[in-house]
Amino acid sequence: MTRNLSAFAFFVSGAFAQPPAAPVFEVASIKLVAEPKIPAFVPDNGRCSGGPNTNIAGKFECKEISLRSLLARAYNLPRARISGPDWMDTARYDLDARLELETTPENFRLMLQGLLVERFSVRLHRETRSSPVYLLSVAANGPRLTPARKAPEYADASERKSAVQASLQKNLQALAARREAGGARSFRNFGLNGTVAKFAETLSSSTDREVIDITQLEGEYRFELSWTPDPDGGDEPSLFAAIQEQLGLKLQIAKKDLEFLIIEHAERMPAGN
Repeated sequence: MTRNLSAFAFFVSGAFAQPPAAPVFEVASIKLVAEPKIPAFVPDNGRCSGGPNTNIAGKFECKEISLRSLLARAYNLPRARISGPDWMDTARYDLDARLELETTPENFRLMLQGLLVERFSVRLHRETRSSPVYLLSVAANGPRLTPARKAPEYADASERKSAVQASLQKNLQALAARREAGGARSFRNFGLNGTVAKFAETLSSSTDREVIDITQLEGEYRFELSWTPDPDGGDEPSLFAAIQEQLGLKLQIAKKDLEFLIIEHAERMPAGN
């Protein structure tokens, strides 16, 4: 009899056991920015700071970020593989969240996913599609990559913003000088410390299709790239030429099966603040 009761108790406790709770931020705020101040050409990947594996791991902040970029970070997908309403790019939000210092990148993404579902009432599904891509590989003469430099440390988001604005101003001055000298009408450049995969992800925002790393190069490098999207750029290199001449890499057109995130519903005004 005792044995039967023990078995019954085990069955009941197992039947009513609750799954482990999903990780959540200690506190989080997302607010729609009525009048964005940051210029639209500032990339979204430079508008956030903090989170796991940073010098301010206990907080995560974004200034004037789009919902598409937040979803890309939450689901670890490129922005181009997320489709939904047009306002996901145009509406801008300030996000301020606190988290435990020991939070892993995997749990951080789960926390961000849960937050976006809660505040924006996001409903979504995944699809696999055959899509045109660029494959990033090593050029015939080998890579011309230098080791990564130590990234600058900023005291807070304000100092980081000032540094980004100073860099943008410098780039605008360089562009003006090139135009006066008869160069391209437009010019782009960027510097990045990271893996080749991270470089490919960043490069995707400057191309008409996703860039996928197949170089098999390991480690972190300093990527500095300058090119013009202007077809009448004169002596200025195109993106394809710049990647090969300056980095010893190359882009090839291909097709690949990729996972996409389809946003079925999302509210423009976040709730719960």
